[in-house]
Amino acid sequence: MFLALVLLLDLVLRWDELRPPIHFQISMQMIIGIIQDISRVLLASPMFFQNEATVSSVSPSTWVGWWISVQSLLGGGTLLVALFVWYRDIREEWENSLPKRMSVFFLRQGQPIIVCRYVWLAGEGDLRAWGMQVAAQAAQVSVLRFYPNVKAEVPSMAIWIDKNICRHYVVCFELTENNPDLKMQPGTCCYQNMATGKNDVLPVPLADLQREVPASVFPFKWPVGPVKVQSQPQ
Repeated sequence: MFLALVLLLDLVLRWDELRPPIHFQISMQMIIGIIQDISRVLLASPMFFQNEATVSSVSPSTWVGWWISVQSLLGGGTLLVALFVWYRDIREEWENSLPKRMSVFFLRQGQPIIVCRYVWLAGEGDLRAWGMQVAAQAAQVSVLRFYPNVKAEVPSMAIWIDKNICRHYVVCFELTENNPDLKMQPGTCCYQNMATGKNDVLPVPLADLQREVPASVFPFKWPVGPVKVQSQPQ
């Protein structure tokens, strides 16, 4: 926006027909010099701004003439804004039509306990409920107890296994210490990755998960140093 305003000011100062009928040529020259020093972009102004065949070299003598000249510029600006709004609406409609996938992370003391990646998602309103259901099925438990500070990241674009684009959501839960139905080996994570084309849920050592899966996948920071093996609360 700032660059657009600077370019618009440069256009007004360079195009005599857009210059108000006020005599302050010295100030204009000073402003032009400052603008050219700030940005090199202004040194390469479009050629039609300097085309003597289409641009008049005479400033308007009245405010009416000046306003008529400005209206042509406002018409072009209105067209650009309309094109921008149209592009934004088209892109938003396209993004909403994409198939949706979700990755669910259940943590305890900063370490992943249940990870389900790229599971099918019907809509944005199902993030919390569907994430709980998917994780409970993966861990084969009926209830998962967690703190209310559920975190959901801004959706991003991802390439699915069929080479098509999907919209990817990430939701992260923090488990409480009281989950008696969750029976897992210490130092392991219940891991599922639908991007492999399989529904398998496997116990994966945390050290292997940290070493083999890129850190950018996880919506949290791994603890510094080797992963500590913690005993399962009874």
